[in-house]
Amino acid sequence: MVKKLHLNEADSDYVKIGNMVLPKNAAGFGYADYDTVANAGKRAYNAEKEAERKAEQDRLDKIEADKLKAAGKELYNKFEDTLQEYVDLSDEDILDKVFQFMVPDSGSCTTEAGELVRAMTRLLYRCYNDGDWFFQDYGLETCASSAAYLMEYGGDKVASILQDRMERIYDMDDKTYELALKQAASALLNYLENNEKLFAVKPNGDSRDFTGGDYDLIQEAGHSYEFEINPDEMIRAGIDEYEIEDFINNLKYECSDSREVAVDQPYRDLYVLRNLTRWDYENLDDNYWRWEEDFISENAPEEEEEDEDDYEEE
Repeated sequence: MVKKLHLNEADSDYVKIGNMVLPKNAAGFGYADYDTVANAGKRAYNAEKEAERKAEQDRLDKIEADKLKAAGKELYNKFEDTLQEYVDLSDEDILDKVFQFMVPDSGSCTTEAGELVRAMTRLLYRCYNDGDWFFQDYGLETCASSAAYLMEYGGDKVASILQDRMERIYDMDDKTYELALKQAASALLNYLENNEKLFAVKPNGDSRDFTGGDYDLIQEAGHSYEFEINPDEMIRAGIDEYEIEDFINNLKYECSDSREVAVDQPYRDLYVLRNLTRWDYENLDDNYWRWEEDFISENAPEEEEEDEDDYEEE
């Protein structure tokens, strides 16, 4: 009688004999050594276990997706009810209402719709409470990421409004910036109302830490001001050109980040300070005339007095 070994095969491409894992077609390996045959069995075993793991993960993901979809439908309905209930409020006030039930007390949101609301309210809060512009000065730190997130995921209308404001840096004041944010808030509410799916999907990361999309362009826009200096008054005062250059270069240290500021001299009678922030530009525009007067006063050579004896000899 031939003694049969118990094989744990199921429908797999391998068989287990005790602690050994061998491919079903082990006989087809001919005179291959044991390690070669065993490794083939192990690969088949690992592949099957990975397929089982993936199938289980897919099952769990579907359960989570179904839960999120159901929760998203409920969240969207609450969003719609809020729009209708507070139809007489401004878009900013409505945004504040939906913020209260779409955004957690801390951290990022569980839905893309919520994260977009969080990003938009960040811009509004920093504007009204701290005077920050997302593409200027301290606003580059506090809300540039939120603006980039909105421009990337908040719909074409929101992106267009924020992009237009960013590009018109010389044609901006607090009033026009606030108006742009109000327009963006209105556009975002409309975008969310027409994209229910955003209430049932996870966010594209944390908007406060977002550095993709137009983030780099926003940072560049924040250092786009230039300040021109004509040295004629200093030259007429008889100050040496090297002293003038030192004076111009030292102006960098009056700026918010002197390491970023560049000094160019495209012509003999013109210096240009580039890569300035709005704060840098306004600081120079307000104070340069005084700094130049002080510099001339301190460095202009004294005029030599003519000797009276020279006149008598003549």
